[in-house]
Amino acid sequence: MSLCKNTEHRAHAQELVEDEANLEGMDGVVAVGGDGLVNEVVMGLMLVACRREGINPHDPQVQLPNTPLRLGIIPGEAPQGTTAYRGCTLALTSDDI
Repeated sequence: MSLCKNTEHRAHAQELVEDEANLEGMDGVVAVGGDGLVNEVVMGLMLVACRREGINPHDPQVQLPNTPLRLGIIPGEAPQGTTAYRGCTLALTSDDI
């Protein structure tokens, strides 16, 4: 089973990943887009990992935990200055991989 969510605004991918209900039963996340989308997905995964471990992600003295899911990246940068392109965050189960 897979679930594809298109981003609708800045930081939307991070919001989608941080909502653990979107990740329930998933084994990995694939970000289809540019470096901004990948950054949002990584930040969301790291915040989920920190929340699960009870770690303050803003504390420079702590070691950040491993993320709960594998991450795949498919480059798909929008042309400079365009806004029509929407990134896609795809959550995958092991059946899809």
